[in-house]
Amino acid sequence: LDGSSSYVLHLAAEPPTSEGWSLPVYNLKGQLVANSADRYAITSISALTRNTDGSIDLYLQPTAPTSAAHAANWLPTPAGQGFEVTWRLFAPDPGAIDGIVDGSGWQPPAITAAG
Repeated sequence: LDGSSSYVLHLAAEPPTSEGWSLPVYNLKGQLVANSADRYAITSISALTRNTDGSIDLYLQPTAPTSAAHAANWLPTPAGQGFEVTWRLFAPDPGAIDGIVDGSGWQPPAITAAG
């Protein structure tokens, strides 16, 4: 992913876990990205703004969104630099593990260019 662009991740349903999830952003050296918001990840316990259908849109971009609702769901990225994100699922539901591992079950949603 490129920190010169803005992205949206639409989470239609939360991952199948009993202990939550996190989505941290790293630079290409594997380090957490320092930022003015002091936010290094979005997690299942973050105070996120949900859409009317219960889904969540996460905004991955180097500058804070102007909308307060979007700012709550903002994951800062490094301006002008490459970066990556990693899903962490804590205590995945036992019945979902095989499908997650073999690709037949829950899959992380696509990260798409904002536009």
